[in-house]
Amino acid sequence: MLTLKQTISHVLIGQKGGPKRIQIIELIKVRPYNINQLAEIMKLNYRTVKHHMETLLRNGFVISSKSSGYGEVFFLSPLLEDNFELFEDIIKKANITSSHTFFQNVIEQTDTAVILIDKDGETFFWNAAAEKLFGYKVTEVMGKSIQIFHYSEHLESIVKTAMQGKKSTAFDTIAKHKSGEIFDINARIDPIRDTEGSIIGFSILAQDITDQKKAERALRSSEERFQELFKNTLIGIYQTTSEGQILLANPALVRMLGFSSLAELSKRNLEKEGFAESVSRSDFKKRIERNGQVAGFETSWTKKDGSILHVRENAKAVQDGKGNIAFYCGTVEDLSQQKKIHEDLHESKIMFDTLVSILPEAVMMTDIEGKIIYSSQQALEMYGHSSEKQMLGKNIIDFVTPEDYRKATKFMNRTLSEGIVNEIKCKSLRKDGSSFLAELSASVIRNSEGNPKAIIVTIKECSTR
Repeated sequence: MLTLKQTISHVLIGQKGGPKRIQIIELIKVRPYNINQLAEIMKLNYRTVKHHMETLLRNGFVISSKSSGYGEVFFLSPLLEDNFELFEDIIKKANITSSHTFFQNVIEQTDTAVILIDKDGETFFWNAAAEKLFGYKVTEVMGKSIQIFHYSEHLESIVKTAMQGKKSTAFDTIAKHKSGEIFDINARIDPIRDTEGSIIGFSILAQDITDQKKAERALRSSEERFQELFKNTLIGIYQTTSEGQILLANPALVRMLGFSSLAELSKRNLEKEGFAESVSRSDFKKRIERNGQVAGFETSWTKKDGSILHVRENAKAVQDGKGNIAFYCGTVEDLSQQKKIHEDLHESKIMFDTLVSILPEAVMMTDIEGKIIYSSQQALEMYGHSSEKQMLGKNIIDFVTPEDYRKATKFMNRTLSEGIVNEIKCKSLRKDGSSFLAELSASVIRNSEGNPKAIIVTIKECSTR
């Protein structure tokens, strides 16, 4: 239920016709009046005054009495008489807020630029915010037509709409500062009407949105870059729920898994399928939920045709506003080729070791500076070492007696320049310090560009006579 203060405010301020009702109350406070008398004093027709009086009667602000010669006359009700100070306080505040000074002070203090122009486009009000936004002082614009919109035809279109009495909606446009600088604003233009409803001018409200537009452009640019990366990168990108639903996958990942489209791939439920028999998604989930992310996580997926795809994942758990995991977002690198290379390399090493083991000669491999990077079992035994580690990293010249250093160095240099050198003899040193005569042959191993990468040396112990 409304309080008396709320009722007075609503009937006398919050409704159309409130000022007339206030005038009626102020008149009958002095003496009783009938409707005809009030209509004459207030210069209103009988029906209008009667309507206002019925509203006041209905809300208990006035009472009536029959009087001979005057008909029905009206008095203030005891309720309003006893609370007239409350009425005066409300009316005082209403008078303040309805005054020209009050509204001018409010408009001057707002951060929104407020400009009033007449029908000819000449300015008759320009607040401090407009001065700050457009750079013109009030003395420079009063009575003048100022071009504040960069595109004049835009303003003309909006004004034309306003002239038709249509209510304006806010629009973004480009404004022009006094300095000539252009910037982004959000504005609206509405008609100003006189008491009879005729358009006498227009109000323009404007706010600087340059920073907002910059942020929007930066976001748009970022989104475009992301889309470009998302579509064209060779690395797979995905977004999935913790329940296993695939929300997003870029073309590279769709191709990687052998599907024709995201729609087809999305039919997979990762909780039930998509992994090699030896792999469980639960390990991935435990790690990412514990740490918030996984990095360099190697696993094996199944492609559409059932074949195995070896991948390396980097992923993050993205949370919603309540701190719950909304989805996983990650990248995928295809390791299948890399795995194949490693497997082929391993097979090659086995074949190389097997071949070396059946050769009658000992075999060493050095880098182009002569440092040993491989030693066969026969070489270890020949030089009296128990493990390859004891020889790796040492220079092959260190296994030659001092009197043959020069010959061994020349042998290695000739191998690098000629590519192959056969059967030179040097005295070699065993671990225990004893020496033996060895016959050396060497050949250069080159990389894919044809440059020397290593030297392979075979050693045969010469029999003594």
